[in-house]
Amino acid sequence: KFLTLEIPWTNEGWGGKCDELEVYYDLGIAAWGDGKSYSTQKNFGWGGEKCQGPTIFNCIGDPGYLMQLKRIICQDVPYYYTFQQLGGGFGVPYPDTLVVPMPDKDISIRVGTNFYDHDQGDDDAFGKHRAEHKYPDLQSAQKELGCGGKTFRNPENVFLIDDDADTAINYTLTVYPNACSDFPLGVPLPVPPWAPNK
Repeated sequence: KFLTLEIPWTNEGWGGKCDELEVYYDLGIAAWGDGKSYSTQKNFGWGGEKCQGPTIFNCIGDPGYLMQLKRIICQDVPYYYTFQQLGGGFGVPYPDTLVVPMPDKDISIRVGTNFYDHDQGDDDAFGKHRAEHKYPDLQSAQKELGCGGKTFRNPENVFLIDDDADTAINYTLTVYPNACSDFPLGVPLPVPPWAPNK
């Protein structure tokens, strides 16, 4: 679950500390191991019918790719937006939550975000966060992450510095089944059978 986007500084190139950005973005998670891989992504503000993906860069210049923008500025303490706030206006169900199946062993989980500021010219990318978590097996992941999951910050103690914004993300990883529940409550599960990515 994606919790918050910390964003203490934004800049549109005019030298201001808190310039307004017009943002679209995507969130993703992937899990792989034991010869299997699974992934899912949610797009916010882009990906119209004419877009042929798989990334926004494949869609630049396509009039169907950009559908909606979210206006954001840097925030004073507390200097963050929740991902529920950010995604709530885009009509994407459960905008802060992604669910993927888990392999049984040699597990790697990767979490990622991509943010873009829409401009008159080229759109500026920022907030490209990538974090990877490794566990030898499902039991180790269950033990370390616990019932309610474990919350992480990326980067851990600093901010990711880009021309348009300084950012950090906070998210919680939870593995099911665990000692408290066999599956996430209140969130639709992916429909099996899952076909692993090749």
